[in-house]
Amino acid sequence: MYDDSKALSRPSDEQYDLLRAVVDHTPDLITVIDATGNVVFANKSHETRIGSPAGELLHKNAYDLVHPDDRATLESIFEECFRSNEPQAVEYRILSLNSENTIRLEGFVRPLE
Repeated sequence: MYDDSKALSRPSDEQYDLLRAVVDHTPDLITVIDATGNVVFANKSHETRIGSPAGELLHKNAYDLVHPDDRATLESIFEECFRSNEPQAVEYRILSLNSENTIRLEGFVRPLE
């Protein structure tokens, strides 16, 4: 999760463009959510993996995309992540936005400083 109240140094335009290109061309899903669970950033891979352009995810609650059977576990993992300030491995299912399928994901969550 990202705390946007913290001041971050801004990269130069050239650095930003390079970083954005790397993030947008990775096949991995990169999602940043705020303290309330709302999506504040999603890379372009969301369109091919879950059927939604990244822009459509902005300001939606990330937990609404998680399979109902996995929500409590995922919330618990996020709580532990912030309590310990350590990355936590996650494995969960999300609901595809363009079909009735579920998509199994695995990865890490970590607080951004």
